[in-house]
Amino acid sequence: MEISRNLWKLILIAALILGAASFYKFQFISTSFNDSNGSQPVSTNFNEYRNADFKFSFQYPKNLTLQEFDDERGHVILFEASGKTSDVESPKTSDVEELAGFQIFIAPFDEEGPITPERIKKDLLNIVVENPTPTKVGPSTGSGQADALSFVGEGDPPTGEAGGFKTAEVWFVYPPEPYPNGNYLYQVTAKLEDATLIEEILKTWRFSR
Repeated sequence: MEISRNLWKLILIAALILGAASFYKFQFISTSFNDSNGSQPVSTNFNEYRNADFKFSFQYPKNLTLQEFDDERGHVILFEASGKTSDVESPKTSDVEELAGFQIFIAPFDEEGPITPERIKKDLLNIVVENPTPTKVGPSTGSGQADALSFVGEGDPPTGEAGGFKTAEVWFVYPPEPYPNGNYLYQVTAKLEDATLIEEILKTWRFSR
């Protein structure tokens, strides 16, 4: 199935800090995102997100608010810092600097995993895939682990703005085989400054199927 890419306005607004901060080189570790003993961290600063349709869960900081909806290409899950809005045309730099968050885009894939840079570029000819690194998402032992690809990407600038912005990306296919019930491509995206945020969240990711 053809791959589509979907960056919502949360990511576009976050990109406006280009004029106020420099980007650092990002590369995910090539080992599992899991904690060493496979247990979920216990913290009063985290909520748990559960998705009954796609059968996965993870923990996320309580200061992030959740928006979730379907569009014509797949399912979108947005997390952003509470007290800020993603519906801003020209936010001030001081506003944007406080806007942390990430996005998960899930779309039917119906092909065997794992995802590779070559497969991504087959459908998305102009996509930026820098420092591609194979990694894992899911429990460190047992079933339910997904082979993932982390890389530095690039998003389009907001209308009227020059230049793109760097993104931290983790893409994976689950289940790895499309049979018998199909599978999905997961695209986890944040602005590059929030790479550590999604790395820590993916340590807690669990599939329940």
